[in-house]
Amino acid sequence: MWIRIALYILLSLSTHQVLAASDTLKIPIQRQYFHDKVDAEQRLCDKLDGKEDSLMYLTDDALINREVSDRLYRKVNEIQENIERNPRVPASSDKIRQLTGLENTLRHFRLQWKARAVNPALFPDLIACLDTLLIAGDMHSSIEPFVRTLPLSLAEILVRSFPDNPGWKDAQRYLYFQQSVLYPDKIMSTIRSFKDEPFADSLIVRAARHNPSLVFTYAQSPGSPEGALIHKNKHPLVKSLVILTEMDNGLMYFPFLDEILSGKKSITQLKKVIGDGEHQYDSVTYFKWLVQ
Repeated sequence: MWIRIALYILLSLSTHQVLAASDTLKIPIQRQYFHDKVDAEQRLCDKLDGKEDSLMYLTDDALINREVSDRLYRKVNEIQENIERNPRVPASSDKIRQLTGLENTLRHFRLQWKARAVNPALFPDLIACLDTLLIAGDMHSSIEPFVRTLPLSLAEILVRSFPDNPGWKDAQRYLYFQQSVLYPDKIMSTIRSFKDEPFADSLIVRAARHNPSLVFTYAQSPGSPEGALIHKNKHPLVKSLVILTEMDNGLMYFPFLDEILSGKKSITQLKKVIGDGEHQYDSVTYFKWLVQ
């Protein structure tokens, strides 16, 4: 109880200082709407713990909760004021872009937290990065260098928040590649939009190592973007999977993929046991090889 009261007093004092400094700032009417949208998003973030009281209890650590609450109100208010005062951003249209990016960042953080996809303790890092980005003032420069400094959960929020940035595509490429390295099970279902990227071939190899049967399934449709990407891949594992799509009972070769790649067994050897149009299935030898 006393911790909550102390946190409330400290946050109220810091917020009051920012508001006092803002009393002399006159916001043009054409931008007031965008400031109001940021304010509304602050309140929605505040309600994440079930109560709008200027205090965010998103973790069991009182210090982290205080820091998150401080950044949500004091720091975001300060950023709003800096956007208005920043001489590097004289154009109203650029100020509106910055305010929209700020609002988007708060909204995507809120949605990601509700989905349990981001650690709330990282919120101060997100706001610090955003502050640096907006102070730089040049909305025509790429956000990619800023995205690269963040953990992936925060990088995703920043990329989603600035879709009109000229560096958005580069940032999105970086984010997709890093996410694919961590989650290879999602590569085949998402790679279509990135099939022409230089890293596409390496991701197909990664997907094949993680789940060869899934890549085999996509390879059976060579006319699809994913299938075409697999068929032109030069890696021995992927090439072997492509060859197996042309074989009867191709999936029965899968337990021996490592031996095929190492040269210990050949597809021709296996074909005589697994069977095809010329040879019958030799179940005794097949299961004997399986347990060796």
